[in-house]
Amino acid sequence: MRQAAAGSSARLRLRVVLYHDVSENASSLVDRLGVTTAPDVFAAHMRRMAREYEFVSLDDVLSGSLPRRALLITFDDGYRSVAEVALPVLRQLGVPSVFFVTGACLESDSLPLDNLLSHLCARVGIDRVGAVLDPQTGGTRAFSQLLDSVAAMPYSRRLRLGDELAEQFELDQTRLRSESRAFLDPYDLAGLAAYGCEVANHTRGHVFCRSIVD
Repeated sequence: MRQAAAGSSARLRLRVVLYHDVSENASSLVDRLGVTTAPDVFAAHMRRMAREYEFVSLDDVLSGSLPRRALLITFDDGYRSVAEVALPVLRQLGVPSVFFVTGACLESDSLPLDNLLSHLCARVGIDRVGAVLDPQTGGTRAFSQLLDSVAAMPYSRRLRLGDELAEQFELDQTRLRSESRAFLDPYDLAGLAAYGCEVANHTRGHVFCRSIVD
């Protein structure tokens, strides 16, 4: 749960709760990422928070006028389960939300790099993937180390890494994306407003954010 000040002249606080994928079973595209919440757990969260907080919209936040126990529900990335599973629960409870969409999640001919890495680790093993990323070490023992290796790469290499990995392991990204139905398509975004969900941006490919150093 994130906390942010609601205004400089008041002591009100805004609590922000973030979700990603809301599905029963995490697919190979997400199981290494640890971002999946089960639907019944998500619904229980909403019922509990409805008793203890006052849900607010993005417009409420931007207005600077918030109730004492304000809470904003947000989603990151671009998982289809948000639209098909999570938002119907929120609409039933009358809860507004914000969906911070990552541009890479909307590209029909490729996969977001972190999701591609998750899938390849499940398919061919983390050691083989790690050996491609960093041949000198001969493999990687943990998924977090693998992500660190990607973050340490020059930006130009990271931009083409997804295609390199797909070619190396003979993976059809377009087909896998289509068959998985894991991600929203650009034309799906307009329909989110019917659920009281605001659409905002969450970078093009957030795995790159790991390389940012203060």
